[in-house]
Amino acid sequence: ASALRRRETFEALRKGGPAWHQAVVGALRNAMLYGVTSSRPGDLPRQARSDDKLSLVDDDTIEREILGSRLALAIMDRASWEFTDLRSRMAVLERREELDANDMLRAHVLARIAVDAWCSSGLPIAGWRDLQPALHEEMAALVQAAYHTCNQFLAGQQVLPQVDLRPMIRRTPQGGG
Repeated sequence: ASALRRRETFEALRKGGPAWHQAVVGALRNAMLYGVTSSRPGDLPRQARSDDKLSLVDDDTIEREILGSRLALAIMDRASWEFTDLRSRMAVLERREELDANDMLRAHVLARIAVDAWCSSGLPIAGWRDLQPALHEEMAALVQAAYHTCNQFLAGQQVLPQVDLRPMIRRTPQGGG
């Protein structure tokens, strides 16, 4: 059964892979030009089926959120140091304290783009689950490399050449006496 499912996943990816790639590139370009918000119709949960009277969000939406969250965690496990430096540099460039919650540099936004593009390309969720270890590893490596390249470029342009993370450390009061 799993061999058949792997074969089906391979065939679906062979057919839908180029569409997935195009959808990711298009979504990234769109996010770069217009930003990402939770108020876009595509970002809102889809309505539940009429026979699910007690359900607020359909199962597909929940599944996509779970897959996106797992991918975002995989990305941050690998790229957190690079992201921290990039976030600091971008804050200096934009003269702000912090990146927007939906900034396209954030792992959860990139993960949502990848998962949504997968689904909109007609690729099956089961296929994502089958390929999840490889997808996580490759996406995390790709994002880490992108963050690193951005950091190198910005440091080369004298945007915060040395990142000082001491101001980000929060000290807690010492307990006991």
